[in-house]
Amino acid sequence: MGLFRIIQRHTNSLRFFKILKNKKNNTELVDLALKERGILYKIIQNIAPDLLETQNENQIVLNKKEVIQIIEKSLNIIFFEKFKSLSDAVFCASIGQVHQAILKDNTLVAIKIQYPKVKASIDSQLNLLKMAAKGAKLTKISQWNIDTDSHIASIEKKLHEELDYNLELNNLIYFNSKNPKKILQPFPQYSNSSILTQSWIKGFELNNIKRNWTQEKRKELAELLVQEYFKHLFIDGFCQGDNNLSNFIISEEPLTIHWIDFGNWIRISDNIRNSLFTLIYKTIKKEQINYLGHFENIGFDLNKIKYFQNSLPSLLDILFDPFLENRPFDISTWNMEDRIEHLLGKNKWWFRSSGDAAFLELMKSFYGVIQLIKSLDVNINWQTTFLIFQTEIDLNKTEINIPFYKNQIPQPHELAKHLLIQIFKNSEEHARIELPAGTFLDLENLIPDEIQTKLTERGIKISEIKFKYLEKGLVPGKVFVLEDYNSSFHIHLT
Repeated sequence: MGLFRIIQRHTNSLRFFKILKNKKNNTELVDLALKERGILYKIIQNIAPDLLETQNENQIVLNKKEVIQIIEKSLNIIFFEKFKSLSDAVFCASIGQVHQAILKDNTLVAIKIQYPKVKASIDSQLNLLKMAAKGAKLTKISQWNIDTDSHIASIEKKLHEELDYNLELNNLIYFNSKNPKKILQPFPQYSNSSILTQSWIKGFELNNIKRNWTQEKRKELAELLVQEYFKHLFIDGFCQGDNNLSNFIISEEPLTIHWIDFGNWIRISDNIRNSLFTLIYKTIKKEQINYLGHFENIGFDLNKIKYFQNSLPSLLDILFDPFLENRPFDISTWNMEDRIEHLLGKNKWWFRSSGDAAFLELMKSFYGVIQLIKSLDVNINWQTTFLIFQTEIDLNKTEINIPFYKNQIPQPHELAKHLLIQIFKNSEEHARIELPAGTFLDLENLIPDEIQTKLTERGIKISEIKFKYLEKGLVPGKVFVLEDYNSSFHIHLT
């Protein structure tokens, strides 16, 4: 790749993220995503798929002749000895485009061809993300102790997995072993790391359905979509991680969902899916919950999450709101982000940073399902669909296999919103610093060296003070006051 193209690619990525931040000029946003593909295209797929509907048709990267040349060279075959025909591209996505083809035995197949040099484009975009993460460590994001390196490493790993179509082929084979009635079949002899051939599925895309189907039929489809997703998540432990409009084909009579893209499927451990199911089930039933035990089992950092223990019941009521009543739920009334902001304030970032990359990946997957239901514009009963699987999960076994923190049952209490540090001299306030309450978890690094020295001389350990205070949660109150002649040092949570 020439130097000019490298600079252009970097400039386009910077421009994309700047426009995205300012939330305007959608046309240029989509143009940049279509030009650079990779991460930029995936972002648009997830946040505004409708923007791609009318602009993707004329954005074919490879023409038919180029595709045949790639197939022949990559698979070491003469194309028309194995295939009767190849269509023009019928779909273009983030890392490749799809063609319809007919084998010599008249089998209709789909061939996905990876764009040449798309890996270089993605690596360039990842480098930009890494640079942004390093910059973030020098800004206010550092106060939340978010492990940006691990999250970006997770993104990088997932994207590189998607670039290897052999892994996608294996995902499809594994999915079929869990769902033997599904009809999507792989053709390994015509597949490799950059080419994937699978059976062609006739049906409707969700884009067409939401415009042309009746509300009742859309509701039936939405219920089936959620039911299958829960089956994949809670029973198979293997679910779609990138739920967007282009990853499904729907057929009728009987109504069937065909999952056609297996580039980003995630395996869910028994610990995560069993504890997640238990949390939802017991929140629905209003039963006593071992909150800390289940959050730790899911993968949360116990040393962080326990400080929010008093807010966990209210937090789960927000997160699981669609499940809580036995009636169709209107997703437009959920307002999850605003409600979490109201409950936790800026400390929501501490809560989010306590979950590992695997859990955040799962939440992205579930959020994709929410967006699909929104696109169908129907209300469904999430509770009854979820409870179908209660006989498949051994709740008692799950409880036995995790620690029970008997002294950590939450009591409703308002969380502190701020950490207040004050220095007084001769009874007058000399200095005042107000920070988000979550920074209390890093208290040792916030106290000036001279104060640290005086505390050490008096045998006072900040870690012990912090631990003793946080046994009751991150709640408002006086933490400690250090008196020293005509001055004093105060720390409060307010």
